[in-house]
Amino acid sequence: MSTQARAAPDRFTAEGRGLQFAYQRLPAAFVLTAHDGRGARVRTGGEPMRVRMRGPAPGLAAVEDGLDGTYTVGFTAPVSGAYELLISIGHVPVAGSPFAISVRPAGRPARPGPVAVSYTHL
Repeated sequence: MSTQARAAPDRFTAEGRGLQFAYQRLPAAFVLTAHDGRGARVRTGGEPMRVRMRGPAPGLAAVEDGLDGTYTVGFTAPVSGAYELLISIGHVPVAGSPFAISVRPAGRPARPGPVAVSYTHL
């Protein structure tokens, strides 16, 4: 019998830049950390995580198990707009799910300007 507590979906915590915003067509991510029913940090992986992405266009989303109680949620949205990431263990949503993500338009690359060239004769 294992003495390791199971992760409680309603006790997960989430942190990372990808929770606040992302840019269209660029990968973004945040980390979920598992806790048990008493709030203690779970230090093993293996939870059957599921992720779905809803928004103005189909996006890509996946969960990578860190095998240490952390799960990295990565996603890429093809267009800007309001998206939701629905994350669950089996069919039970983790705390905070669905996560509302604001996807911003990607910035345009800088246009090359005129180049000044000077020569010095020696």
